[in-house]
Amino acid sequence: MLCPVLCPVGHPLHRRTGVDLGRPADAGRLDAPAVAAPPADLRTATGGGAFPAVADCAGLDAAALLAPAAAGHGLAVLPRTPAASAGATALPVRAPRLAHRREVLFAPVLDVPARAFVDALPRRV
Repeated sequence: MLCPVLCPVGHPLHRRTGVDLGRPADAGRLDAPAVAAPPADLRTATGGGAFPAVADCAGLDAAALLAPAAAGHGLAVLPRTPAASAGATALPVRAPRLAHRREVLFAPVLDVPARAFVDALPRRV
């Protein structure tokens, strides 16, 4: 369960131990495709649902999305690491299975600092 749904304390979902994304499909979402699961991807993953975007958040700063989500301005599906520091409830997604993925693209021949960086990245299977 890599991707939690971030909701404010006091939200009807906040006391749950996990969430099926198809259930709160009509809840307002924060649309921040650079740092969170976009509503269009959530629709695809769940086979439908409205997932209305209540606000658009541009940029690559996860903290800029955490504050409005924690304040109750909309739900967000985020990678676990930034969600843990938000001061809100981060509910594990039980269904459908979601994963946050990072990709590194690099040239076939790397200089020493680039090779050290790539070798230091965690490997998960």
